[in-house]
Amino acid sequence: MKKKAEIAVVWGEGHGSTPISAFDAALVHAGLANFNLIILSSVIPPGAAVREVGRFPGEGVGMVLPVVLARSVGPGYQASGLGWVTSPQGGLLFESCGGTHEIVREDILKGLTDMMKRRDWEFSPISLRIQEATSEMSCALVAAVFLIPHLQFPGWFWMSR
Repeated sequence: MKKKAEIAVVWGEGHGSTPISAFDAALVHAGLANFNLIILSSVIPPGAAVREVGRFPGEGVGMVLPVVLARSVGPGYQASGLGWVTSPQGGLLFESCGGTHEIVREDILKGLTDMMKRRDWEFSPISLRIQEATSEMSCALVAAVFLIPHLQFPGWFWMSR
């Protein structure tokens, strides 16, 4: 029996002396700092379960993790967030960053609503997670980590004939 894919939603805030340093600190907080991240767009495979876990529990220095990433880095207050919906046909993720908590929230709700209108699918209610950070140089990060079952990775790639 084929194991279903899972998506772990994680988040973190970071503070540092440079933007990259603050980003690294947020990755540490989210449990992603020692991985190589591959950035994905916004489509959830059919049957995938989305779980909010806070901090990614996996280990694997240098291993590759596919993610949808929302991050805001800079001086002072930062906010970023992810929203998602699922359906039997598949699901959607929408990332937003910058502005206030409320601006990020509204952007996610509007964006996902637009995306849902373009598909004739039966969607779940919208779920979302927003992270904030404030310091001299800060990073707010939310990521959806795609946990791909062993040996199913090649089936996830589109290939030309």
